[in-house]
Amino acid sequence: MIYDQFGYETPLNFRKDENTAELIITKRNIINYFLEDGLKESPKWNTAKIPKKYIKFKKHVLRGLFDTDGCLVKTNNNGTLYPRLELKICPSPMQNQIIKILEDYKFKFGVYQIGKGQVRIQMNGKKQLEKWKSLIGFSNEKHLTKYIFYENKVAGGRFELPT
Repeated sequence: MIYDQFGYETPLNFRKDENTAELIITKRNIINYFLEDGLKESPKWNTAKIPKKYIKFKKHVLRGLFDTDGCLVKTNNNGTLYPRLELKICPSPMQNQIIKILEDYKFKFGVYQIGKGQVRIQMNGKKQLEKWKSLIGFSNEKHLTKYIFYENKVAGGRFELPT
């Protein structure tokens, strides 16, 4: 997409220890384009916010944020293991924007202060997981693998997600 838009072949580095990739953009005109478009430079602490023009893509914003910063975990509720979706967000205007989007989609979730202004947003249980999968979906292979494993292995309310 960067090449199509700007004619610039950008290096892509894969991190072996984190199962992630970095897209490295060193051309100032490209960086300025995104900054003028409403994105913020690092650090995102106290400044991260979804630009107005992207709010209309709220489903995609949620998916992208969850795929990069979220996690699908198993929790133990009195011997019964069930799924929990979690997302940690640093103090910033984006916290309230994400909460509003989740409310718009009528997710059931909790917001918990975890220190220094950070919050953990969590959605518990099979119903919320199924709703997330059908409305938002996963693009991150790690989350998708955990979801598929859960979907295939759940029996009697007990399951183990791969680590």
